[in-house]
Amino acid sequence: MPEKNVDDIEALLVDGDHAVMLGRFTRVAKGTGRTFMTPIAMHLQVAGDKIVKLHPYEDTLAVAEAYAE
Repeated sequence: MPEKNVDDIEALLVDGDHAVMLGRFTRVAKGTGRTFMTPIAMHLQVAGDKIVKLHPYEDTLAVAEAYAE
């Protein structure tokens, strides 16, 4: 249900070819229909106009519980 996904970006910090995005994502687990929210931090590295590395950090327990049967 992509229409129920919410991305709340609180901050974007950029230093050269590195960036950090902080925020919250709200998603619906496709298999269970459960809605969950996770704080999110992403470390991105850019080369030219492309993202070449992306490391997300999220509440993996919240994600696992949303998908658990």
